[in-house]
Amino acid sequence: MSDIIGDPLHLIASGPTIPHSNSRVNALTICDKYNILGHIPSSVQSVLSRPDVRKLPVFESGNVVNALIGSNDIALKVAASEADKHNYFVVCLGRSLCGEAKSLGHVFGQLGHYLQFFESFTNEEKLLFKHRIASGFVEHDAQAENVQSIFHAMESGPLHSKTCSGLCVIGGGETTVTLQENCGKGGRNQEMVLSAAIELHASKNASSNCPNGSILFLSAGTDGQDGPTPAAGAFVDSELLNTFDAARATEHLNNHDSYSFFKRMDYGLVNTGLTGTNVMDVHILMWSFT
Repeated sequence: MSDIIGDPLHLIASGPTIPHSNSRVNALTICDKYNILGHIPSSVQSVLSRPDVRKLPVFESGNVVNALIGSNDIALKVAASEADKHNYFVVCLGRSLCGEAKSLGHVFGQLGHYLQFFESFTNEEKLLFKHRIASGFVEHDAQAENVQSIFHAMESGPLHSKTCSGLCVIGGGETTVTLQENCGKGGRNQEMVLSAAIELHASKNASSNCPNGSILFLSAGTDGQDGPTPAAGAFVDSELLNTFDAARATEHLNNHDSYSFFKRMDYGLVNTGLTGTNVMDVHILMWSFT
């Protein structure tokens, strides 16, 4: 079960059943670097000192087969299939999304802004928004061609079909949070959603037009626990935005206190309980026509 971007088998759970190519010289170099050779067990010292041992004793592969039976890629495909059943046009940004959670949430919020108000934008504004959104996603390792397919679908693609319910943008990976002093309680998924909510609220207030359709953005960890909280993640939708306190939200975001914000709202937390597995995080933005 992979909880690492790229699914490198030799790193998943430290790869105990994967043959590796590390040599005793590699180990001796590390021990020498940290001046710990004299502090490790004599049995280990003995193995590392044998000149006839070119490689460290490792698990011999023999008849062992390593099969990847769970991954973020599989989770995203299942999510995409479910959205397709409900007639949503699905775009997958990839399973390697990374970087600051707050920054990625801001980009998802910008995309939500564009989707709801693009009909009122001038051509120049559309180009500017598309450039910002595409650049923002690519900076977080989204697949550039897939980002562009969002705009293609909006302008001349399947979103114009009468049977289409809307757009579903899916991505996965694992973001980070660079903590500051006096931190509150939260997790990377809740922080991402709170950042997106602030952007969506600002765009809603800045426009003199009514939003086109409705937006929902969700980010959650597949293990059912986001940071040191009982929540798997959070979501923001039109109902939350109607009662949204942007000033308080910004204060909570700056203090990395996203859980406390959603808990106080009594709305937006995703509570699944521990799932017993972990294939990183899933991010879903849904734009519905009705």
